[in-house]
Parts: sequence; structure tokens; C-alpha cells
Amino acid sequence: MGFLQRIVFLVSWTYCAAQGNCKKIYINNGHFSKTNELYNLDETAQYLCTEGYTTPEGTESGHLKCLEKGWSVRPKCIKTCKRPEFKNARYKGNQTVFHLNGKLEYECLDGYIRREERSTVDSIVCGVDGWSHLPECHETECDIPDLKPNIRAINGKDKFKVGDVLSFACQKKLKRIGPESIQCYHFGWSPEPPTCQEVVKSCGLLPKLANGKANLNIKKWSYLHGEVVEYECDAKFIMKGPKRIECSDGEWTSLPACIEVEKTCDDPPELNQGDLKSSHTPPYHHGDSVEYSCKEAFIMIGNKIVTCIQGTWTALPQCIGINQLKKCSVPPDPSDGKITSTKENDYKHNSFLLFICNANFEAEESTRIPCINGKWQRLPKCLSKERRKLCSPPPQIPHAQMISTTVSYTNGETLAVRCEDDYLLQGPEEIKCENGVWKFVPRCVSNGKCGPPPPIDNGDITSFLLREYPPGAQVEYKCQNLYKLEGSKQATCINGKWSNPPSCLEACVTSLEDMVRNNIELRWSPSEIQYIDPGDVIEFACKLGFNKAPGSPPFRAKCFQATIIYPQCVKESCTTSLEDMVRNNIEFRWSSSKIQYIEPGGVIEFACKLGFNKAPGSAPFRAQCLQGTIMYPKCVKETCTTSLEAMVRNNLELRWSDSKIQHIEPGDAVEFTCKLGFTKAPGSAPFRAQCLQGVVLYPKCIEGLQLKKE
Repeated sequence: MGFLQRIVFLVSWTYCAAQGNCKKIYINNGHFSKTNELYNLDETAQYLCTEGYTTPEGTESGHLKCLEKGWSVRPKCIKTCKRPEFKNARYKGNQTVFHLNGKLEYECLDGYIRREERSTVDSIVCGVDGWSHLPECHETECDIPDLKPNIRAINGKDKFKVGDVLSFACQKKLKRIGPESIQCYHFGWSPEPPTCQEVVKSCGLLPKLANGKANLNIKKWSYLHGEVVEYECDAKFIMKGPKRIECSDGEWTSLPACIEVEKTCDDPPELNQGDLKSSHTPPYHHGDSVEYSCKEAFIMIGNKIVTCIQGTWTALPQCIGINQLKKCSVPPDPSDGKITSTKENDYKHNSFLLFICNANFEAEESTRIPCINGKWQRLPKCLSKERRKLCSPPPQIPHAQMISTTVSYTNGETLAVRCEDDYLLQGPEEIKCENGVWKFVPRCVSNGKCGPPPPIDNGDITSFLLREYPPGAQVEYKCQNLYKLEGSKQATCINGKWSNPPSCLEACVTSLEDMVRNNIELRWSPSEIQYIDPGDVIEFACKLGFNKAPGSPPFRAKCFQATIIYPQCVKESCTTSLEDMVRNNIEFRWSSSKIQYIEPGGVIEFACKLGFNKAPGSAPFRAQCLQGTIMYPKCVKETCTTSLEAMVRNNLELRWSDSKIQHIEPGDAVEFTCKLGFTKAPGSAPFRAQCLQGVVLYPKCIEGLQLKKE
């Protein structure tokens, strides 16, 4: 590559005429909004990108201004994809427009799954024709599980949706071993269905819980099948997993774990118009509590006990002046029930409202609701008695701490989830039993670390290289000069592996040497050297006095893998056409060759082929090469036509025809005879005359006796 080819600089992207006008330029995958060919100095133009393309900033249009040196910016439309509408899925991040090869990750909502791979996460890639595929999440279904003998499912369905609960009953008065019900989750049924046995075993001593204890006044040596014991953690520890264990056929279900909470709480907050009472000294650990009281003439609203939970104090109560307490307005009657207490316009602080539920309905909680400083603690609510209050045992979340409990949970109870080592909790830390269904079920995802990020050709990461990276860590890539980054500039450590890094595509630089050799120049720029991004198009034109060569590549060339395929132009010389010469019945006058090349302005001389004559109105036989074009002369066949004048002069007439004029093909003959009263002159040409080179040799008759035609 020559020295000039290594010089790269950016110049004006259009030719500016002497008067200061800017010429409209070609925009790959876009166009100017107006049809103007020229724009005045300081005039602003708008350009629009084709559908599926945007400006590098992600907008559908851009603006540029005509300056003395050319357009202020280079108009550019690049392939992009707009974020699609998601159904039953959520996307990651807030990006709305993606460049070519950009990746959009999405996750199916709870209760939905990718049917093809039975997974909940996927990604789509922006390609030349749009997104690689559309996000598709279908409602998760659970088939009825395989059951052991002597047990039957109470719900008579074959397909279940996420959240559906399936209950069981033993036949033949057998005893159930395992949960009374199981629930359908996005990962399938949990826990495992129960079995039924005739004889069940008792359990021995309670298992010991590290940093915790059983919440029992009296401990026993043995426990019957189905007995339940509740545990609690020591101070400074938090429970993860089920707080109750059950004796199931001689074995205890799994214990929870008591995890030390390292976070401590700052000093308890001050309470306006209140006092603090504490038996602890700083620092305050998880589980430590303090007690507040209000000053005289003030009433406490809220819980007087405030506890340090994982480094944060629970809600602080309020001390409200007695004369500032607000009243509650009358609430609406509950659906499927009615208020039974005397209805008043206003209810004072700490007064109670009573309600009852209709037949086959029951209160969600107590039927006695207090008014606390202008707010009802809850609204009266009646639920169908058929609606389940107990939840099936908590689910065994994949890669979470083992939960083998068979104990059902009551409405409102929560359970903290703990993931296995090398897995991270994704979602809420607790699941909650709501009306017979576990809600807010999180996931446990791999906590694998990553080694150094993958290197890329012609690019580097922008930060210092580390030996290992934590999950979720990101590195950013940058391309070297004259290279264009393709794909996302970031790579992320996910499940111990790096996401795909970008590529650095080499740009193209127009070569003055190649342009000179091919007799071409840039179509829209006076510059001889130009920088083109990968995938962009540049347009060439032939230099003055040159034409596109036969078989030349297109004048619009695309930068691909740092290469431009140049078109080729040749000088506007003339090449004689054998086809045109045959069609015009001509040949070279001074040459026996079939094709000749004539320089611009040069002259070549033609002649008619044997047996042909110059056609009337034909171009001259001396033809000049002008702008690559030759005007060919034309010759026609040398036929003969009898001349009435020659026949009168020679006292002739046609022997076999009454017409006065006849056309004779070359080589053919025509026959004459003397007119009546005339005879053949001595030395006359024969009466049978042949057409030779367009000429007929006429015989001659003189006056004399001739009684009849010869």
C-alpha cells in the first residue's frame, strides 16, 4: 500500500460550488426531505432515514447545515431495531433502539415460559432484516403428576396453570406421608406428591438447630407421625427456610438455617414528643429492640417496640396530641356482608367497627376493626369459605436450600428463601402465602465468577484487566483508530461466562493509486481520499473523457472487510463494431482486420463491400471518433434498374414485359428487343444483358425494316 493510501483525514462530504452552494449528496439508506439539488450557504437541510434505519443517535431524521467548507456533518443512516412490544415478558434495561447485532435480553413473567426450551430467559439480536425472532412466552402448564398407588387427586383436571393447587386424599383409610397439597410453579410441581401407607413410624428426639432452638416448653423423647414443632433463631441471627418441621413416617422434615446478620443498626431515631427506653448498648444487632413512650397529653400511633432487622429499624411510631387525633369516616359495607355496629358520621380514635359476613362467607381477619387516627386498620372484607386459607408446603426452588417440610402454611405467613452456595437470589427474599397460593417466588441463579474478558482483534477493554470478575461485572470495549465497533460495547459476566464481546471492523480508505489506475473519481466529493465505515457505501464516477469499462463493477461500492471493489473506466476511444459493419455492408478501406481502435478525434475510412453501393443519405466513408462514438456509413446491394431514357435512345423495349422499367438482381439478365421499324445495329451489345456491379450494357437498334420482334 502506497504512502498516500495511509493518509486518512475527514473532509467535506459534498462539493461546494464557487458561489457557496452545497450540492445534495447521496445518503445510504436515507434521503433529503426536500427535492432541492442545491442549498444556499447557512441553509439547514433535513434528511430522513429509510424505515428500519435511524441516525447514529437513534432518531428517524437528522439535520445538517451548508457551510463554506461543505456540509456541517456527514448524514448517516444506520441499521437499527426498535424495541418490540413484549407480551407476557419483561425486558432488561431501558434501551429503546438497538444497533446492528445489538442484543436485547428478556425474561418471561411468572407463570410463563419459552415453550421450545422450557426456559424463562432468552435474547433476540438485531439483524439486517430486523429482529432474529420475536419474544414468545406461553403460559406455563403442569400436567397431573404420576401418583403412587392408593392415592388420588381431588381436583379433576389434566392441565394446571401456575398458582394452581392440587390436593390429595388417601384411599382405604391409609395414612398420608407427605404434603396434603402441592402447587404448580414455573419450574413444575412442588413439593413432591405424597404417598399413602397403612403403618407409620414415630420420630425420636428433635434435631438441633445451630444458632437456634425449638420453641417448646416441654421436650419429649418421641413424637407421633404428623406432629409439628416450631423453631426460632438466636439473637443476631435470621431464619432462612421453614420455621416448622414435621414428623413424617419416622423422619423429621428439613430444618431451617439461622444466618448471622452482620449489618448493625445506628442509634435508634428520636421520637418527637416521645422518650426512648433501651436495655441494649450500641451497636444494635439484628433482633435487638428498643421501646418508645409518648409524653403526657400525647397518644402513640403505631407499635411502641422498634426492632433492628438486618441493619434497619422497623417503622417508628408517632406521638399525636390528644386534641389533634383525627376521626374515621364511615366505610362501605363489605361485599357479601354488612356493618352491624351503629353507623355514625364519624368514628373517634380507638373506636371499633363491627361487621358480619353472609352465609358461606367468612371474614378475612377479625370482624372487629379499630379506627386509628383517622384511618381504619383495614377495610371489612368477606371471603368465600370455599376459598383456601392454607398454602401447600413451600416450594423447593431449584438451587435453593433443601426444603422437605410437609407442613401447610396459613394465609399471610412468609418464608425466607436461601440459595445454595455459588448461587444468587434473584427476586424477593421472602415468599408469602396468600389465599392458599405461594406468591413472589424468586429464582436462584448461578453465582459463578469469570476470568479475564475475551480479547478482540483491533480493540481493547477500557479498564484495567483483572484476574477474576464477580457475577454481573461489565467491561467496556473500544476499537482502535479507523475501526468501527459492531455489537454491544459491553460484555457481562453471567453464570461464570462472558457474554459475546463486540467486533472491531476495519474501515476502508479510498486509494488514490487505485482511482488513478481505474480513471475514476469520487462522485460527491472533491477530495481524493475518503474514510468509509464498514458497511457504508461510497459512489464513484468516471473522469472526464472516460467511460465505464465493459464488465466494470458498480459505481456504488460497499466497504466490506476493509476492501473496496473499484469500478473501472476507459478512455473514450472508439472500437469498431463488426456487427455494425456487417449490418451496413461496409469494410475497412485500407485494412483487412475486422476490428480497429481509434483514438478520440481520429479518422477511419470505410468502403462498400463488393456488390454494394453507398446508400442515399449515408454518412461519409471517412468517419471520426467523437466522444467514443463512430457514425457508420451505409451501403446497399448493387441492383440494376432499366433506364427508360437509355431504352428510348437505343430504340429498345423489354422483350418479355410490357413495363417500361425493371429491377434486376446482381448477376441476373434482362432481355431487350428492337422497337418496330428498327433493327439491330452492327456491333451492338447482345440483346440479353447481365446486371454487373449495378450496370446494364444496353444493345443498340437503328432504323431499318423489321416486320416483327426478334
